[in-house]
This record gives sequence, C-alpha cells and structure tokens, in this order.
Amino acid sequence: MKKQKTKNTPPTPNQQKARPEAKKSNSAILIAALTLAVILIITYISFSPSLKCDFTNWDDPRYVLENPLLKSTKSENIKEIFKTKEVSLNYHPLTILSLAMDYQKAKLDKPEVYHRTNLMLHIANTLLVFVLIYLFSNGRIEVAGFTALFFGIHPMHVESVTWIAERKDVLYTFFFLLSLITYLKFSETKKWWFYIIALLAFSLSLISKAMAVTLPVIMLLFDFLKGRKLEVKLFLEKIPFFILSLVFGIVALRIQSQGAIAEFDTFTLFQRVMFASYGAIMYLVKLFAPVKLSAFYPYPNLDNNGNISDEFYAAPVILLVITALVFWSLKKTKLLFFAFAFYLVSVAMVLQFISVGSAIMADRYTYIAYIGPFFCISLALSQLDKKYNSIKWGSFAVLLVAALVFARITYGRTSVWNNSETLWTDVISKYPNVEVAYKNRGNYYGQNGKHDLALKDYDVYLKMNQKDPNIYVNFGNVMNLKNQNDKALDAYNKALALEPNNFQALMNRGNIQGTLLQFDKAIADYNRVEQIDPSFTQLYFNRGLTYLNSGNSQKSVEDFNTVLKREPDNIQAWMNRGVAWFKMENYPAAMNDFMKATKLQSTNGEAWFKASVTAFKMNNLKDAETFGLKARSLGYKVEDSYLQSLKTN
Repeated sequence: MKKQKTKNTPPTPNQQKARPEAKKSNSAILIAALTLAVILIITYISFSPSLKCDFTNWDDPRYVLENPLLKSTKSENIKEIFKTKEVSLNYHPLTILSLAMDYQKAKLDKPEVYHRTNLMLHIANTLLVFVLIYLFSNGRIEVAGFTALFFGIHPMHVESVTWIAERKDVLYTFFFLLSLITYLKFSETKKWWFYIIALLAFSLSLISKAMAVTLPVIMLLFDFLKGRKLEVKLFLEKIPFFILSLVFGIVALRIQSQGAIAEFDTFTLFQRVMFASYGAIMYLVKLFAPVKLSAFYPYPNLDNNGNISDEFYAAPVILLVITALVFWSLKKTKLLFFAFAFYLVSVAMVLQFISVGSAIMADRYTYIAYIGPFFCISLALSQLDKKYNSIKWGSFAVLLVAALVFARITYGRTSVWNNSETLWTDVISKYPNVEVAYKNRGNYYGQNGKHDLALKDYDVYLKMNQKDPNIYVNFGNVMNLKNQNDKALDAYNKALALEPNNFQALMNRGNIQGTLLQFDKAIADYNRVEQIDPSFTQLYFNRGLTYLNSGNSQKSVEDFNTVLKREPDNIQAWMNRGVAWFKMENYPAAMNDFMKATKLQSTNGEAWFKASVTAFKMNNLKDAETFGLKARSLGYKVEDSYLQSLKTN
C-alpha cells in the first residue's frame, strides 16, 4: 500500500499573523518574568540583614513577647483573637493570628522566623505591585518594573518590613493589592467572581490593619485614570467597599480614642494644620531624598510664646501651591493628579491633624502611598515620544542608578533595627530630645546587665520628664538587680505616688518586700494587683510563695490552685503546692504533686528528693529509698546518712 504524500499547505494569512504575535507574546512574558525575578532578588538582598535582627522593646513586647493571644492556634484561641477588641489600641485579628502561627514555630527563641515572614510578605507585595501595574499599563514592562523596584527597595519601607510589630503593614498591603488587582480584572471583564474576590480580600485587609479603609477611593482613582465614565453604576459597585470602610473606620477611631489620640487642646487647630501640612510635604521630600531617617520623629518644641519654627508656618502655603499646580496640570494630563491624589489619600489618615501617637510622622505610613508616584513617574517617561527617546532611556538609566543607591541605603538602614540599643542610639543621634529613646535604651541596658549605662539614660530621661511613673519603675528594677533594695523601694514608692494603681510598681515592690520578709506588706501589694488585673497569673504564684514562706500554707495552696488551673505544666507551682501540703501534713496530696513534677520533668532531682522525704513520712521506706537514689543519680545532693537511715528503719 502506497503511503500518501502529505501536502505542505501554506499557512493562512491569519495563521501567518498569529505565529509572530504568539512568539512576541511569549517573549514579552519571559522578559517580564526575568525582570520580576531580578527585582525580587534585589529586594530580598536589600532587606536580608533583617533576618539577623532581634526583637526590640518598641511594641514587640505587646505584639509578641508578652502577648498571651499567641500561645495557641487552636479554634478556641482563634475565637479569642477575633473577639479581643484591641492589641496596642488596634483591632487587627488577622495580624495577631499570623504572629501566633510564627509563635507556634519559634516561640520566643527565634526572632528570625518572625522577620522572615515579614520579609516574605514584602516580597509578595512587590510581586503584586508588579502585576498590578503590568495589568493597568497594558503590559508595559519598564513601567511595572521600575514601580515594583522602587516599592521593593525604598529606604522608607524599612520600618514596615524590619519591625516585627509592624506585621500589620505588610499583611494588610498584601490583601489591599490583591483586592485592587481583582477589582481591575472585574472592571475589564465584568465577571462577578473577580468582584467577590476583591471584596473578600478587602475584608481581610481591614482585619489586618484599619488603614485599608482608603481602598474604595483608590479604586475610584484607577477608574478616573483609566477613563471610565463617572456614572451612577461606577459608584454603586463601590458601595459595599465604602460600607466596610465606614464600619472599620469607626471601630478604629473608637479604639484609638482610648489613648492613642492626643487631647485636642494639646495643640491649637492652626498648629495641627501646620503639622499635617509638614508631614505631607516631608513624606514627598523623603520619596526623592530618603535621608535622616528615624524610627521616631518628635513634635517640634514650642518657644516661650508657644510658637514653633518657621518651616512649619511655611508648610501649609507650600502644600496649597503644590495642590494648585496639580489641579492646573489636569488641563494637559491626568497623571500628576492621580499620583498626588493616590499619595495624599493613602497618608491622609495619619497626617496628625488628629494627633495619633507621640510622633509627628513615621516612615511606615508611606508603604502604600508611594506606589502612585512611582507608577506615574515611570509611566510618564515611558510615554515620551520617539523623538525624546534619548531623554526617556537616559531618565530610566538615572532611575536605575537611584534604585541601586536606595537599595544600598536600605541595606544599611535595616541593620539599624538589629536590637533596641542600635535602634534607639540611631534615634538619639538624630533627635537628641526624644525622651522615649533614652527610656527604651535604658530599659534595654537594664535588662542586659549594663546597669550603669541604664542609669545614665534614666538620668537623662528624668531631666526631661519627671512625671512618668514607669521610669521610676524601671529605675527600681535596675536597683533591684544591683541588690540595692532600699533605693529600689524608694523608686517604686515614687512611681506609686504618681500613679497609685501602677501595676508593675505594686508587683515589684511586693516582690522585694517578700524577700525582706515583710510578708504583710507584700501580700497587701499583691492584693491590690489582683484588684487591678485578676488575669495576671504570676501574681498568684508570687503571692502563693509569700503565703508559703510566711507559714500560711492553706492560702498558699489556694493561690497555687489558681496557677495550676491556668498553667497545668508549671513545674514549680506543683513543687510549691506540694511543699504547702507537706507542711499541712497532707502527705498523700504532697506526694501526688511531687510525682506530677517528676512526670513533667523526669530529671528534676529536687522533686525526686521531696518525694523521697514525703514517702518516708508516709512510712513507705522502699519508695523513699528508690526516690532518694534517683535524686542522687540526677546530681541532687542527698546525704549518705539520710539514705542509711532508710535502711535501718
């Protein structure tokens, strides 16, 4: 049978056209992927020193080190995380849940685990910025590339990425960008499942950080730049987003009004306008010149007449001029308006018109805000006519050099967050009048045995602010560590004179009074602590030990019952309650507690010896000898005469 010859039919005109286009499309995707890979690698390297950073004493204790919500990721605790109204005057349960997941992997021993999660989220955000701009600019790789690159490596973003407590920033941004991307896909395709994903992502962003409330306005800005008609339908589709923004905005305002928002009469209305204008301008300045960066930017000092320096008076005028120029530019292009509006909307909530916190500005507030300006600068250069090609590519070359310089600054700036000492020393070097810097660096020195350095910082702080009870608490802690109990008690008394219900002052004064055998005074302080915070478990442990030492074994048992109900694996609580039972001659109960301690820690020689003595009291000489030999084998000192007495009885 003859094989049929196959005809080489020529491709149709449409096929001839499709093949080059397909090749072109594939090559564009490959170039985009390679560009993105390079950007992500540069971003990772720029922030890599963060993986060697420790926790700091600035909000990390509230979010991680002392946060009981992180102890478990079981369903009951997850419910508690979402029920808890605030952590550090913020409602962001998803952020706390993400930190709890890190805690399950690393506890408090490996800060690099928490830092790695922050960095990976930042890498993911950089990727999403690339995708967002790539889609919105119709596949302009250079526009998406430069926008993502500057987002990824800008020095002003170090605080958001390297500060563990700022997990909320990188987490809310991830869902914020995801919502924007899926919203853009919805506006192009009208497929409602994109809309649903956008709404869901926005919800997750809001429960990561309340600053996500600006998203609906940002959506409108993208609609504006894309040229969508400002018709009723455009606003109707945003209603669910605006409702969510309103709800979470009210929640955030109510929570922060409990302490984060300063009294309105602290500054005059005009001064607040000046501070807001100053912040808006300085964030723009640091967009192009990220110098003199600091973890803390203090409010200006007022002179004897209540006035502030000239640049603050000039700030509102400068901002008005910039705004006027932006509106004037609408005659020729929408780009400048989009960039400025994107930036201003993103930072509007934190421009200190309503003073939140004690700093006039913060680097972290620019994390999303800079995306708009980065995008518009890149797009404007990309859209230059062919006759301006030399200017266009020359400008891109300048941008590339600037990006590499910024990456180097970011690498160095990340190292500043190595620990509390390096962080606060950097703040002091730039702003020597920041009270909290001396306080926090002093706390770090005190906790790390550098007592003289701690006292030196506390002395500077006290000259600035003698009305802070906590500084006297910290001073007392250092005196306590130096075994100078009289000075420690004097410091705690000063703290309590300023704040009679100061939790730590009462607790620490009670501890010292207990060691000085002033049992009644110690118990009185512990009782006041219980009235303030009955959930503080360490209180019951310390008071139980004080009752035990004072001879009130029954009260001691009651307090250790509370401890063990909350912390069933607390070996020392089992031991101490066992001693209390022993003193009350309830030997079976004492034996039960000592044996429980040996089950929790089989190498606990002291528990085995106490079990041996208890067995002896119960006339169980065989167990007494077995337990005594076990204690000795574990290195606990057991006298030969004691073991011999067990054999002769």
